[in-house]
Amino acid sequence: MMKRLLLIVVALACAVLAHVQRNDAIDINGESCHLRSYPLNEYIETHYSEWPFRPTFHGPGDGGGYWGFWSIRDSMLYLDSVTINAWGRSSIIMDHGDRKHFSVGIPSQEVVLDRSVKHNSFFVFPKTFGPLLADFVSGDLDASCINIKRGKIFIYAMSLKSGRVLNLSKKEYDKKDYVKALNSMKNKHRNKGERKILRPYQESSSPFISYYYLLDRLQQKQDSADISMYISNPRCDTRFKHFENFFKINAVDAMHASSENGDDLLYTFYVTPKTKKSTFRELVFELHYDLKAQNFSDSPIDAVELYVKSFAAILKNPIFEKWLEKKKVQMDYREIKLEKEERLRINMRSLGRPYECPIDDVLKNTGMSGNYIGSLTFDGIMMPQYKFVLSDNGDVLVTWAVLSSDENFFKINFTDKPVRIGISKDKDSSSAETCEKPFYNYLIIRNDGTIEYGPKSGDL
Repeated sequence: MMKRLLLIVVALACAVLAHVQRNDAIDINGESCHLRSYPLNEYIETHYSEWPFRPTFHGPGDGGGYWGFWSIRDSMLYLDSVTINAWGRSSIIMDHGDRKHFSVGIPSQEVVLDRSVKHNSFFVFPKTFGPLLADFVSGDLDASCINIKRGKIFIYAMSLKSGRVLNLSKKEYDKKDYVKALNSMKNKHRNKGERKILRPYQESSSPFISYYYLLDRLQQKQDSADISMYISNPRCDTRFKHFENFFKINAVDAMHASSENGDDLLYTFYVTPKTKKSTFRELVFELHYDLKAQNFSDSPIDAVELYVKSFAAILKNPIFEKWLEKKKVQMDYREIKLEKEERLRINMRSLGRPYECPIDDVLKNTGMSGNYIGSLTFDGIMMPQYKFVLSDNGDVLVTWAVLSSDENFFKINFTDKPVRIGISKDKDSSSAETCEKPFYNYLIIRNDGTIEYGPKSGDL
C-alpha cells in the first residue's frame, strides 16, 4: 500500500516558479478568481480530530497550510484539487523576486473522506482522481477576480446549498472601492456558532505524512543542489570548517548587503546540529561575508558557541524546553533564527514607531537574572511569531508573541482575545530615560517553572 501511495504522490508532485497565492483559487465561467474564505476548513473541523495539514504558509484559520483549487460548472461547485507546498530556500527568481516553491497534490477524495465507510488505514484510495463535487459546501461565498488585460476588478457573490449554486452575481469595482469591499468581507464568512477546537498539526498523526515526506524530499533536493552555488566563498574562510563540522547544512542563500565598499554578502544558513540531542529540527544563522577580504565579519565559530551556550541555557528551563519540543513536531512556523543582538526593539506607543534599547538595559529593567546569551526568533509570514531572549541561568524573556485565542502559551488565561505581546513603553522621553523602567507587555519564564507577567502584558 505504501508503495502504491508513493507512486501516486510522485505523479502529483511538481516544482513551480510562480508567485505564491494566499487564497484558494476558483474558476468561474472561465475567469480565474480567488475565494475570500476557505470552504474546506469547515469540513476539516467537522471530520478530523487534528488539523491534517502542516501550516507551511498559513495557520488553520487562514487557509490551513493547503491550497484548494475550485471551479463552477453547470451550476455546481467542484473541488478540483488540493496541494501542499514548500519554499525552495536558496532559489531566487530574479525576474520578479519570488522564490521557487514546490507543490504536491493530494487527491480531493483523500481529503474529503466518505465517513460512512470504516477504513482500517489512514489512507483511502479513491476509484477516480478527478474533480470532487463539493456537496459538503453550503452558504455564501465571495470571490475576487482581476482581469489584467481589461483592467477590470470584479467580485462574485454566490449562495450554495450542498454544492449547488443557487444564486451567482457579479459586480465591477474600481481600485478604491475594491479595497473597501474586501475589508467589509473580512469577517463575513466566519462561523458564529460553536466550533470544534482541533489539536494542532502533529506529524505523527497526520494522514498525509507520506505526501509531506515527498514534499520535503523535493525541497531538500533543490536546496542541496543549490548549496554548491553558494558554498565556495564561505569555505575560503578557514574558520568555516568548524561550522560545517558542527552543523549539517540543509540550505544556503546569499544576497548582496549594503556596505561601504558594496562587496558584502549576507549568507543565510539553514542548519541542523549534528549533536545527538537537540530541541530544534532546524536553525537559521545569518553571517556577513566580505568578498574583498574573503572572510566573515563575524566568526562562524561564534555561531557554534552561540548555539552551545543557548542549548545549555534552555536545558536549565524544563518548561521552556518542553514547549520547544512540542513546537518541533507541530511545524507551525516558517523558521527559527538564533542570533546575538546588541539592541532590542521597544514599541513606543506615543510615537507609533519602535525604539531600540541596549539589550543589557532591557534585561536589567525587566527583572531578568543572569547574563544575556542570545535571541531566538520564530518567524511567521509577515512578522515574527515569537521572540525569546535567553539568559545563561535559564530564564527566558518573551518580548514578542502573536497568540491565537485557542493557543496554550505558558498558562496564559485567555478571555476573548487573540493576544499580541510586544515589549513597550507608554510615552517618549529623552534617550537616556527611554530605556529605564517601566517596560510593559512582556513575560518572563523563570527556570523554576514560574511565569512572571510584566505590567499590562496583554491585560491578562
